Amino acid sequence: MNPKKENDMKPMISVIVPAYNNKNYIDYCINSLRKQTYTNIEVLIIDDGSDEKIGRMYDQYAKWGGIRVIHKPNGGVSSARNMGLLEAKGEYICFVDSDDYVASEFVEKLYNAIQKYKVDISACAYRRVTDDNYSLLVQNKANEIEEYYISADDKWSNVLRNSHSAEGFLWNKMFAKNCLANLQFDENIKMSEDMLFVFHALERVNDIVVVDTPLYFYRSNIESATANKNKSMYEQQIEVAGRIYEIVARNTDKETSCSYKELINNARYDYSKWLAWNRPKNWIQEFQNQKRQWKEENVSKGHNLEEKIYKRSGMLFMIYCFVRSKMSRVKQSINKLR
Repeated sequence: MNPKKENDMKPMISVIVPAYNNKNYIDYCINSLRKQTYTNIEVLIIDDGSDEKIGRMYDQYAKWGGIRVIHKPNGGVSSARNMGLLEAKGEYICFVDSDDYVASEFVEKLYNAIQKYKVDISACAYRRVTDDNYSLLVQNKANEIEEYYISADDKWSNVLRNSHSAEGFLWNKMFAKNCLANLQFDENIKMSEDMLFVFHALERVNDIVVVDTPLYFYRSNIESATANKNKSMYEQQIEVAGRIYEIVARNTDKETSCSYKELINNARYDYSKWLAWNRPKNWIQEFQNQKRQWKEENVSKGHNLEEKIYKRSGMLFMIYCFVRSKMSRVKQSINKLR
């Protein structure tokens, strides 16, 4: 049988690509999806209120076939992904960020793993790339592919430890559409909203499988939303960590659920560091509040020098961050003079 015809007999898989004013990287992203070895796919570009000129650029991709472009008013990435879920016709769904790209076997390997192990969610390993460090699309031989079946009992602990790439990311996974029924992204959250969605999906399934081969290439973009956090985003990150802890707590044993408290502690630490660096209005009181809650729940000995200083003395940590921020600004000024 012709491999393409055989592929077309397999179920349709929808790949949702939210995009907002992305003109620099989306072409590389869409081209990587056009080269998929699994051919019965639809690519949904959800234009989240981009400028008219860029929106017209997205429309050009629809001429290639297998690609639909859906325009909507700007509502944020969660709103765009929710639109994609409503429009998706496939039996399985993947999410790819428009800054990123995937290996040619990304869809096929994730689908085959789901079929082989009779599960509803599969995940793959990934690589971080930058503008100066493009990774070649991986072409592993079949005998080099390692797959890990993770049972329901081990699911939460594996995700926490990032074992075998079983992490909480959205974009390195394939979901059976039926396990996402009536599940939506929280459009009121702008930080870690994708991780919260993943944990809600994990709660609905038993076992998962991981293809421990890097098939997804995540671009570390300093201009991305996550690289420009503000006070509200840090507060939301703490809220999301708490909600994830609640999901795990009602689905697993006390020891495993307690381990997830570290997500909350890490979020509090990151927020405290941001407060000490940026010193917004009434920041000292908020810093002390976060430090107190961190100290009450934290069991970590500190993973690096900064955390050790933070644990030992809040005042010393404030001074440390103040000096570091001044040094950083001086360095930036010197670089501008060069």
